[in-house]
Amino acid sequence: MPSKAEDQMSTIDFLPWNADGALPECRYRIGAIEHRADGPLWVELHRPDASRQVQVQLVFEAPLAVRVVHEASLLEYWNDGVVIGGHNVLITRSSKFLDWLEQSSGGVHCAPQVKHFAVLSDDVCLEVLSIEEPALDR
Repeated sequence: MPSKAEDQMSTIDFLPWNADGALPECRYRIGAIEHRADGPLWVELHRPDASRQVQVQLVFEAPLAVRVVHEASLLEYWNDGVVIGGHNVLITRSSKFLDWLEQSSGGVHCAPQVKHFAVLSDDVCLEVLSIEEPALDR
């Protein structure tokens, strides 16, 4: 039986994120991920039909938390019914990852200011908690 704290934790409700139409609908593959010492996180996205050609880079200027896992490590999402259609760059304002950050920061970082971005691919999955949306660098 779930504990009271578990009952109060957020459910996952991912929606496609397309940077207000600037990011074409596609099931992107994740290329290089670089988290620089000065703060920014760079994420290369490749189209499935373009071999190793970078289509776009997401640039998170000041991510609060970053998680990179194999897709098999996200059974929680798949069991909760997260289905990825034609676009796998996603956003949510409610998740256990966000709950974790709020609890870990003593409430300093909490929704709705913080957003949970995800690129859920067939192999590597990236999740980023950030106050600001990423910039697109082409």
